[in-house]
Amino acid sequence: MGLELFVLWAVAWLLTLCALAGAIAWSDAPARYHSWCKQRDDAEERGRRLLEEWLSPAQLEQYRRYRHFEVIGSHSGQRYRIRQGRQMNIDELDSRNKSTAVWCFLPQGRLPIGDTMLAQKIALESDEHNALTIAHKNPC
Repeated sequence: MGLELFVLWAVAWLLTLCALAGAIAWSDAPARYHSWCKQRDDAEERGRRLLEEWLSPAQLEQYRRYRHFEVIGSHSGQRYRIRQGRQMNIDELDSRNKSTAVWCFLPQGRLPIGDTMLAQKIALESDEHNALTIAHKNPC
């Protein structure tokens, strides 16, 4: 009977230690989450600033006012509107500023929105043909 009592005591002690370890591990979870959110927000802010540095004055005005800006394709001269976002955020525009198609292409990885939009801008303005070769197109 002594051995069984010792085993029960040891199991109870082990469970208590596990519970304490879990409580300690979770006690800093809010701080870790806050730190992660701050890092993400800081990256988004840096991406937005970098995008704004690369926009022409007209594009910057459009972006600040409407959260989108227009670019001209390097090969076709086609106008595109890049809307704030990562995916399905590029409108091909007709002569009346109406969207005729929505394009989707983006760099690999989960980049800040500003970095993604800047990559889309550079791709369309400097290598439109190759950008659209890999893009997904949805007609309107």
